[in-house]
Amino acid sequence: MAGTAASALLVAVTTAAAARERLEVSREVLVAAVRAGAQLAAVGAVPAALFRTGGVAGVDPLTAIGYQIVVTRSSLIREHGT
Repeated sequence: MAGTAASALLVAVTTAAAARERLEVSREVLVAAVRAGAQLAAVGAVPAALFRTGGVAGVDPLTAIGYQIVVTRSSLIREHGT
C-alpha cells in the first residue's frame, strides 16, 4: 500500500511541476499513470487467480506457457513499439 501511495504522490508532483512550467504534458502523464496501474493490476490478477485454484501444481501447463508468452510479448512491444 505504501508503494501505491508513493507512486500516486510522484505522479501528482510530476503533474504539478509540468503544469507549473506550462509543459502541456500533464494529461499525458496522467494517462500513462492510469494505464500503467491498469496493466500492473491485470498482470498481478492473472497469476493470483491461477495459483489460488491449486497452487503451482494446479496450474495447467498450457495456461502458464500462454501467460508467459503474453507477458514477454507485451514487454517487447513496450520496449520496441512494434
